[in-house]
Amino acid sequence: KINDKQRMGGSIYQDIFNLDTKNKCPRIDDMAKLKNIFDKVQRLISYNLILSGHDRSDGGLLTTLFEMSISSGIGIDVEGRNNDYLFNEEMGLVIEIENSDVSGVIERLYSYNIKYDILGHTNRSRHIIINYNNELFLKERINSMRLLWSERSLEMEKEQTNLDCVEQE
Repeated sequence: KINDKQRMGGSIYQDIFNLDTKNKCPRIDDMAKLKNIFDKVQRLISYNLILSGHDRSDGGLLTTLFEMSISSGIGIDVEGRNNDYLFNEEMGLVIEIENSDVSGVIERLYSYNIKYDILGHTNRSRHIIINYNNELFLKERINSMRLLWSERSLEMEKEQTNLDCVEQE
């Protein structure tokens, strides 16, 4: 966690659900903390302790986790707590580590003074599974979600770029 906040201002969630527009927007509050996280993640990578990683921003934590699962083809089980937690767009980083390395990475993060949450774990079922407040909220095959994701991405691209180029692609 770069910030220990869950600001919803300017988020897609705020826009879709028409939340109070006076909510504060995410920003990096402490550049030294960001630098520390970057440096220490590089160290964890050099020790071969990180399997994959992704920034958390547009769309929030759920979007980050979906993108990781869809691109890798590896299923995930996520434990969500509340909408602010899942959808805020505070800057952050999600890393995937081997189960056998969890305790060692946690010890390192603690010694590096980096706050973290354990979000869930990967699965072999090729499903994206979201439990929200200890109840099953979503269970979908990765391929189905990839298709939906691709269709929506194409529609968004059509709105943002030259249509002739999009069609050619």
